[in-house]
Order: sequence, then C-alpha cells, then structure tokens
Amino acid sequence: RFKGSTLEVMGATTTKEQGEWVLVGGTGDFAMARGVIKRKVHQKLADGEVLELTIDAFCCNMKVRL
Repeated sequence: RFKGSTLEVMGATTTKEQGEWVLVGGTGDFAMARGVIKRKVHQKLADGEVLELTIDAFCCNMKVRL
C-alpha cells in the first residue's frame, strides 16, 4: 500500500544513545505527515549501529478525484 511513499525527516544524528527527529512531510500516502521519530541505539556493531525507531505520526489521506 505504501510503495513509492516517503517520509521527510529533519534532525541531527548525535553520538547519544537516544534522540528524536521530526517528521515534516512526505510523498504519496504520507503527504503532509507530521510527527516525531524517537530513535534508540539497539545494538552497536563494528561497522555501524542497529537503531530502534518509534514513529508517532499523523497524516490524512487527501486523495480527491475531480
């Protein structure tokens, strides 16, 4: 259902274990999305990290046929 849809996210990634990004929009089914993504480092690996993301978002389906 959401194929081709994207979320637009703003925020900085820091070295902290936890943080937040803000949802400021999107495309497709996520057009005009608003919300917050809470991130938490789930596991540290030699070449990066595995993040746990909790997404709390609001978007309305604005598909209208004229």
